[in-house]
Amino acid sequence: MEYIVKKIDVQKDYVNVIVIDSNSCSYSFKIHAVAFANYYLRVDSIVNEVDFNNLLNESKYYFIKDQVISKLKVKDYSKYEIKELIKDKLNDDELNRLINDLERNNYINDYNYIKRIFNESESKLKGKLYIESKLKGKELDENIIKAFFEHYNEEELANKLCNREYKKLENKHPKNTIINKISYKLNYNGFSEYVINDVISSLEHIKSSDNTLLIEKDYLKLVKKYQNKYKDKELERKVIESLLLKGYNYKSVKEYIGGIPHD
Repeated sequence: MEYIVKKIDVQKDYVNVIVIDSNSCSYSFKIHAVAFANYYLRVDSIVNEVDFNNLLNESKYYFIKDQVISKLKVKDYSKYEIKELIKDKLNDDELNRLINDLERNNYINDYNYIKRIFNESESKLKGKLYIESKLKGKELDENIIKAFFEHYNEEELANKLCNREYKKLENKHPKNTIINKISYKLNYNGFSEYVINDVISSLEHIKSSDNTLLIEKDYLKLVKKYQNKYKDKELERKVIESLLLKGYNYKSVKEYIGGIPHD
């Protein structure tokens, strides 16, 4: 089977080619510009079936390559992730060729991919468990990951996060609540259990007393809320119970209520 090129319509990134076969049947193809240029087609060129199929395969290869590069301009992918994205679109030889092309032109680089994950995690105050989850299942070089972990100061980052959260929560919540919220945030950010325990241990001293003004503020709110439903000792019991549920230290609550003048 041979094809005769009857029309060539050049666009920006591709070429529309109309051909007729030996049976005078007409076909239209969208050919990638790079593949088209490699075959030097002209109007009235005669192309055998093997060469024409090779042209179509080359065109498909370059269109897929363009799609992958477009994705990589938006987001970083590891080599494994790219393979998973396109493994059903190319045969093994084409897939290896594309991966080699991308690596040679630095579109994909697993070392830089790992480095970016660590840098972003550090800037966002994330722990080692978070990083492990981001890198898991991507067939990355374990030796490179290990080398980055050796220089990753998880304890320092956990303390930075703790200090930041404490400043946000101080004078707004009871001390026990603050500790619980910080512990949750550390866990959510993927810090190791032993690191969380060390950081929380360093906060234990703040449990001893609560901010009197904060207790007073919540105390008055609760009295107003329950005063029509409870009286005297029942009201005091309900308010104390509610303050404890909010996370206030029992000793601090009793000291505050004991210091309130009673008629």
